[in-house]
Amino acid sequence: MGKIYIGQTDLTINIKTNKNLTGATAIKLKVQDPNGVESELDVNIVDAVNGMVKFVVLNSNTFTKVGRYTFWLKTTDAQGKISIGEPDCIHMYKQGN
Repeated sequence: MGKIYIGQTDLTINIKTNKNLTGATAIKLKVQDPNGVESELDVNIVDAVNGMVKFVVLNSNTFTKVGRYTFWLKTTDAQGKISIGEPDCIHMYKQGN
């Protein structure tokens, strides 16, 4: 993957959960920005049986800070059980750098 820049909207984050998501009642992409502020984003299920989801950046204000963003999934299944995925990091750069 090449560099990702703040303000970029041509970006899709694909995530494989290794968990069957059929019947899941909530799936969120949790995000911690470079300042340590946490938020959550809605994802789309691509393949529920194989646990594939994606987040598509639609707004240039989704990622506005330069630095390391940490991402993980939080899912709630049909029985109300919550699963927390392993975190992964992406560095966002200032345009022109």
